[in-house]
Amino acid sequence: MKKGFEEILAKTTAGFIVGGIVGIVMARVRVPGSRRAWAGLGAGIGLGSGWTKTSIELEKLVGPKEN
Repeated sequence: MKKGFEEILAKTTAGFIVGGIVGIVMARVRVPGSRRAWAGLGAGIGLGSGWTKTSIELEKLVGPKEN
């Protein structure tokens, strides 16, 4: 669980930073809140990616579900 939490945190942070950089580069558009939107999108993608990887790793540890 600790490794999974670290993975989620690292990917969320990286996504936030990359999204923030994209927001700064795209700031020429001059849409209010666009920098925050890009940073939020990046963080969301990072969070989802980390969660998915952690979920897959946990399923490998627990084993397949049997119905």
